[in-house]
Amino acid sequence: MVAIDIYEAEQKIIDVLVNQSVSEIKPVLDRAQVIRYPLIEDVLGLPGPEVLNILTQLYELGSLQRRLYFRVAVCPKCGVIDPLLISISCPNCNSVNVFKKVFVRHVKCGYEGLEDSFSVGSCPKCNVKYTRSKDFIKKIVFECSDCGKQFKCPGITYTCRSCFTSSSIGSVSFMDVYSYSISRLNLLKVALISRIKDLFTSLGYRVETPGYVEGISGLKHRFDIYASKQNNSVRMLISIYVFDKPIDERAIMNSFAVSFDIYPLQSIIIAIPGISESARQFSQVLKTNIIEASNIEQALEKFKNFINQNIKQII
Repeated sequence: MVAIDIYEAEQKIIDVLVNQSVSEIKPVLDRAQVIRYPLIEDVLGLPGPEVLNILTQLYELGSLQRRLYFRVAVCPKCGVIDPLLISISCPNCNSVNVFKKVFVRHVKCGYEGLEDSFSVGSCPKCNVKYTRSKDFIKKIVFECSDCGKQFKCPGITYTCRSCFTSSSIGSVSFMDVYSYSISRLNLLKVALISRIKDLFTSLGYRVETPGYVEGISGLKHRFDIYASKQNNSVRMLISIYVFDKPIDERAIMNSFAVSFDIYPLQSIIIAIPGISESARQFSQVLKTNIIEASNIEQALEKFKNFINQNIKQII
């Protein structure tokens, strides 16, 4: 199985969601009781467990958002995800010969009896029509046919259909299964990348989103946008950060470290909604090219001004 870079996987997933207008990546539980995401398995060419791991990583990175889609029971002994068999038993003698009784009390006349006694559609005592209202109160009890005891809550046992282990509700584990979609912030980032890509394309640049540059060390560095023209004599590398709060100095330090490896190439950081004060101090010392903006339109306008002022070949 060929390994895949998490950012390469992210780009492929975002492409299929945007280009195919897929709003949500939904899970399925196949016949082998394996949680799968068929759409993403096809896109990445990976099996279900690896796809689940990638989706979880992208959620933790903030690229995807998720919501609880369903919850499955897991056998505490063999770990199999399975629709466990459920049985009820008498808490007094442990017999499984238990049945449910439904009693109805008519508040106005005081009659109380089994719901079956209301089968004619009215109260057996006063003949008032039996309706689903506050005048008729239902009460459910369970009764053991072996010992005769009545009780409100029977014992519940889960039996695994794989290893046949029986477990109480307290012993059974439950697994949350999620659906995934593009996060709001990542949608904004995708939109900005698309706008900048269109700008470069209109100016005759060849654009890769994302793009990779091999450094002096031999490592490949990923950028959100890699634009080049004139046989690579003019190249622009752009990293875009879109968060709910200003980015911190870690992004600046990472950019500075990468700049040594890709010298003499330089990169640009676009930060929405901007950078923190500590990051700004680092950027001034390290002379990092940063465009701060509060929204996409402002970022695009500032970027146009930047390239017109600094990259004469783009005009």
